[in-house]
Amino acid sequence: MDPRLIVPLPAQSPWSSWARPDIHHCEANLSGWVAAPADAWSNLAYLAAALWLWRRRDEPNARALAGIVFAIGVTSFLFHASYTFFFQVFDYGGMFLYSSWIIAQATRRAGWFDSRGSKFLFASLTAGSIAAVVVSHRIGRPVQPVFGIQALAAAGLEGWLYRRRTADYAIKPLAVCLCLVAAAFALWNFDHLDWFCRPDDHVLQGHALWHLLTAASFVPAFLYFRQF
Repeated sequence: MDPRLIVPLPAQSPWSSWARPDIHHCEANLSGWVAAPADAWSNLAYLAAALWLWRRRDEPNARALAGIVFAIGVTSFLFHASYTFFFQVFDYGGMFLYSSWIIAQATRRAGWFDSRGSKFLFASLTAGSIAAVVVSHRIGRPVQPVFGIQALAAAGLEGWLYRRRTADYAIKPLAVCLCLVAAAFALWNFDHLDWFCRPDDHVLQGHALWHLLTAASFVPAFLYFRQF
């Protein structure tokens, strides 16, 4: 299934009058309040990960990650439940919270910004990226590259910091995290292939598996970031 093929919602859907997003995943949309059940309810995995992190809130970076993961779960659920551009913006906003936080933390560890400066960078990157999504949509450009650029920047900064480290720290948790994300990204792409896609299966979807694996990736991510 071509992800650029934006299909309308059933006429009786409560979301049918809202503007459509710029992408459609494999799962066929239903007419109720939850348009794509598998893709929507699989976001409970993020809420479980957020709870796991919150129980460790006294450890470094646990509170921040718990809040970010919770936001990702809620905004992604709203997007897949509604299949609207309005909530797609929030969905990407949740992901931008994560990538912007990693970049801001990395620049602070590099000594480029103090605590106040890194917080300003975090807020600016998040707000600017959300604005870029809205502008990209209005001019007919895909919005996904906005997040892709940030994700590559975050990974590049972490690699650069590791090479310039003055004290040892464990890199294995980050490697496990990246492996889970890579597997999730493969499933995200499989979700759009005809041989893999089953539109009428509202229990197991490739994009739902993307949610489960990326939610799991926050466990090794926390084990990595709590070192700083």
